[in-house]
Amino acid sequence: MEKVLHIKNMVCDRCILVVNQIFETLEIPLISLELGVAVIALKNASSLDSIDQALEEKGFVRVLKEHAQLTNAIKGVLIATMDGENRIPNENISSYLVEKLGKDYGQLSKCFSRVEKMTIEKYWIQLRVEKAKEYIQMGTMNFSEIGYALNYKSSSHLASQFKMIVGVSMSEYRKSEHWNRRALDQII
Repeated sequence: MEKVLHIKNMVCDRCILVVNQIFETLEIPLISLELGVAVIALKNASSLDSIDQALEEKGFVRVLKEHAQLTNAIKGVLIATMDGENRIPNENISSYLVEKLGKDYGQLSKCFSRVEKMTIEKYWIQLRVEKAKEYIQMGTMNFSEIGYALNYKSSSHLASQFKMIVGVSMSEYRKSEHWNRRALDQII
């Protein structure tokens, strides 16, 4: 029987590799795997306990409630844009989420706010600022390039949001070398 599992805390390609290894170890056939979602060929329901335990040991959690699944899907779509390959086209985030998830933005927004006690927009800002911290720490891009990579219309817009969230300017942050970064799955 084909079973769709929603998995929380999957934020990067390495997470996909780890989850893939979990299913290989448990000898459970994997039909497809992407950030936050695994489709498996489940032979018996008792395997779910083994899956839950193995996922938990590696820092992942199977999401059971519908609102939490949708919220997890929203986070997965937004986090997937952080690697540069899945850059959001020149449209706003609400249109992008509607296109990717096939649901009305009002429904997405209400669900996300109910589960996370934060709007999608605020989460999106925090996610991009956290990624900006990573780029600053790497030192391979100037602030304009970072702004472009994170889908900002201008580097000054990024700079103002960065200062609002972090409390110091991007230049001060770079000079301080006190990185104080959070993992993308720890933003909320």
